Amino acid sequence: MKKFYSSIICLTIFFILSSCSKPLDPLDKRMWNKVAHIEDLDNPKMQFLNEDIGFVYGNVYYAKITIKDSVVERRYVNDTTIVINESKVEITESVKYPLWKTIDGGRTWNQVKGYFKSSIKDIYFIDEHTGFLVTEYEGVFKTIDGGGYWFRIFGSKIEIQVRNGNTTNTSYAFPNEVCFYDKDHGFIYTTGLRKALYLFTKNGGQSWKFKYVNISGEDFTFPEEGNPIGYSVNHLNFLKTEDGGLTWNAIAEGSVSDKYAFIDVESGLFLTDQKIYRTDNGGNNFTQVYDFDKNYEWDFYSDQNNKVILKSLNDIFFLADCKVVRTTDGCSTFEDMSAPAHCYSDFAFPSNKKGFVITQDGVIYKYMAKE
Repeated sequence: MKKFYSSIICLTIFFILSSCSKPLDPLDKRMWNKVAHIEDLDNPKMQFLNEDIGFVYGNVYYAKITIKDSVVERRYVNDTTIVINESKVEITESVKYPLWKTIDGGRTWNQVKGYFKSSIKDIYFIDEHTGFLVTEYEGVFKTIDGGGYWFRIFGSKIEIQVRNGNTTNTSYAFPNEVCFYDKDHGFIYTTGLRKALYLFTKNGGQSWKFKYVNISGEDFTFPEEGNPIGYSVNHLNFLKTEDGGLTWNAIAEGSVSDKYAFIDVESGLFLTDQKIYRTDNGGNNFTQVYDFDKNYEWDFYSDQNNKVILKSLNDIFFLADCKVVRTTDGCSTFEDMSAPAHCYSDFAFPSNKKGFVITQDGVIYKYMAKE
C-alpha cells in the first residue's frame, strides 16, 4: 500500500554505501517518549501530513457485523453489465473505529467517527488537504480539508455480469488501493476474480471509467504532484507508468515484499531482501549500492513492516521491523534510533527532528531531536 509525508520518499544513497563498516551508534533513548496506546487495531499504520496532523489506521475485528448492499448504478457495455453496490455496515457488538487522528503533534488521539466502521485498506494524500481512503466494506472516501470531513466517491463492491448466449458469468471486484497524481487525475485499483481492473477518474472522483490494464500492481505512488509518471510492484516485477496508470511496464525483477522510494520521477531506491539498488534515470538502469550479505551492521529483510523515508539527499530513515535506523552522511555511519520497544508496525518522520513509531499492539512513541 503507498502516500504523503510518511510515504512520499526523498532519497539518494551515495556510492560508498557498500563500504560501510562502522557499528551502529545507539542514540539516547530518552529522545523517545510514549504518547498513546491505540488498542484493537490489527497491523496499525500511520501517516502524518505535517508535524501536527497525523492518522493511525488499520484493521478492526467485528464481534457481530451486518452488511446490507444496495445498488447505486448499473452500466451496460455490449454483453457486459456492471453493477456498482454501496454497502451499509452495522456493528451491533464491540464497536471499534479504524481511524484515529491527532492535530497536536501526537499528544492526543481521537477516534474519527461517523463515516466508516470497517477496516481501512489504504490512505493516499496528495497534499495536506486532499486525500483518499479505501475501506473494507463501505467504499472509497475523499477529504479536502485534511481529514476533518470525509465523503464517499465510490461504492464498495463491483458485480460484473458477462452474458454469453443463454449463460451469464458473474464475478466481483472490490476497491483495494487508491492513487492520484493531481487533484483531478487518479485511479482505484481493485482485487477479486477480475484481475487488473482499474477505475480511472479525470474529475477528482465525480465519475469513473472502467478499464482492464495490462499489469496488476500494488503499493502505487506518483513521486511528483502533477506528473503522470508513477511506480508500483507486483509479485514478479518493479513497475513504471508514464501515463497515469493506463499502461505499466516492468523495469526490474521484484516482488510485493520489496520496497522502493523516489525523490522525484528520476532518482530513487529499490530495496530487495538482500540488496539495495539505485537509479538516476527513472529505472532505465539500476546500480547496486548495498549488499546485506556482506554488511551486518543492521538487518533489513523483506517484510510488510519494513519501510524507508527520505528527508533529503543524505538524510534517510529505515524501518527494519524491530529497528529504526538513520544515516545522514551517505552511510559513512549509521545511527540506531530504535524506540524503547520492539516489533514496530509502522513509522513516520514528518520532519528531520520529529518522528513516530507504532508497535504491533498499538503503542505510539514520539521522537524529539535534541536542540
